Amino acid sequence: MIAHIMPNLEHVAYYSIPFFIGNSVLIPSRAIASITSPLIAKAWKQNDIQKIKEIYVKSALNQFLFGGIIFLIIWLNIDHGLSILPPNWNVEGVKLVILFIGLSKLFNVATGVNGQIIINSKYYRFDLYSNLLLLFISILTNYIFIQENNPLFSYGIHGIAGAAFATAISVLIFNFVKMIFLFYKLDMQPFNINNVKLLLLMLISYLIISVLPIDDFIENIYLNIFIRCGILMIVFVPLTIVLKISMDINRIFINIWNYLKGG
Repeated sequence: MIAHIMPNLEHVAYYSIPFFIGNSVLIPSRAIASITSPLIAKAWKQNDIQKIKEIYVKSALNQFLFGGIIFLIIWLNIDHGLSILPPNWNVEGVKLVILFIGLSKLFNVATGVNGQIIINSKYYRFDLYSNLLLLFISILTNYIFIQENNPLFSYGIHGIAGAAFATAISVLIFNFVKMIFLFYKLDMQPFNINNVKLLLLMLISYLIISVLPIDDFIENIYLNIFIRCGILMIVFVPLTIVLKISMDINRIFINIWNYLKGG
């Protein structure tokens, strides 16, 4: 649709690279999904609804945790990363694409393995209906927001940024509908107080690192990015463990600690 609506085919290339950068937030969730899929299928076979609820909550929290780390790494280094691009690129448009795609995928992972739960249940047909809804909304929103005469043009949302915004809206509605469906049909939802603590921790970590005068001391782009990522890990990981946000992560840390002590 970008190639069809916009005058130059080069905009497709301008969109593809930031899209894949924002889409990298999904990488950890794919590994988690491959683990949870057979567990969900087995739980449905045994009609163990409580087990499914447990997997749903844990998947949402852990996917949000790992996806959040990747999003923070990207966004904390966004200006330095984009400075590497050729001068003819629309940097602001590319930046908005990464933001919208990254946030949409972050919401996607934060809602857990809702799609797998639906597919493996007797309500599997709903997955087809929700995907048709996604297709319809994607086409409609892309057609609206890629064009320059859309209502949000004054905010820089048009062209490739408009396409990313359309994708963000579509993904948000798609996952929200599935989440509401599971709550209505099976009385399950993926959130608890730990999700709130994790969101606050992400915001605090971002604010702490973004106000540090790292640019005043480190001019080298690559060293700057490395230091920002290092500070993020120093701030984020210990607080995640201390606040006991994810018991799975704490269990791994305890096992590693015991192994090192034993060694």
